[in-house]
Amino acid sequence: MQFYNSKIFSVSLELVKLPNGKRRMISKIIHRGGVVIVPVIDHDTILLIRQYRFVIGKWLYELPAGRIEPNENAMKQARRELLEEAGYSARSMKFAFKSWTTPGMSTELLNYFVATGLEKRKQHLEPDEFIRVEKVKLADAINMIKTGKIIDAKTIQGIFFYSKFYA
Repeated sequence: MQFYNSKIFSVSLELVKLPNGKRRMISKIIHRGGVVIVPVIDHDTILLIRQYRFVIGKWLYELPAGRIEPNENAMKQARRELLEEAGYSARSMKFAFKSWTTPGMSTELLNYFVATGLEKRKQHLEPDEFIRVEKVKLADAINMIKTGKIIDAKTIQGIFFYSKFYA
């Protein structure tokens, strides 16, 4: 039974069957999923965005990301988010991996992409988006994770995946 709907997610209560055969009522956040892009300037330089997040009232360093729109595939969404948030297009956009954000309460599944052959364009921000784009050396980004300057989980996953399998 859904009891809340927004343009981003809905919340439902569901009776589920547990592995032991018992039943239990759970609350579940239903989310269409999203994309995360690791924009690569060169072998050891990536783009990060610094975005103001109203929910926590803070500026965060992040990789460009966004939710998948209805009837849109993840690759197309990744290309659009890179352009909208960072103001770049990519000659190559390769799927990297998928990751559940919080499977204990949400259906949100993120699709990660590595974007190369970047070309500067114009940002197309939403009225409630406040974003600055920064070029960051990969070693510096990893140090920013180590020192607590990057604390966004999707960004940490994307940076470490890229540094392990692409750099």
